[in-house]
Amino acid sequence: MHTEMCPRCKKKKVYMDIPSFVDVNRSELVFYVDCIYCGFNGRAIYEIKFKEFTDIKGEKC
Repeated sequence: MHTEMCPRCKKKKVYMDIPSFVDVNRSELVFYVDCIYCGFNGRAIYEIKFKEFTDIKGEKC
């Protein structure tokens, strides 16, 4: 599960499964959204925001 902001009502706590599509070149995730507040059901694209990078050995890049 993943929590993001609903594209329609802008409330948090939108529950989504794993991304249905990942565009690494544009750093975007496409989720199928099912909002518990406004009932929005559809696809939404979210930009990936990386906080920290580590290599395979666990060292920060």
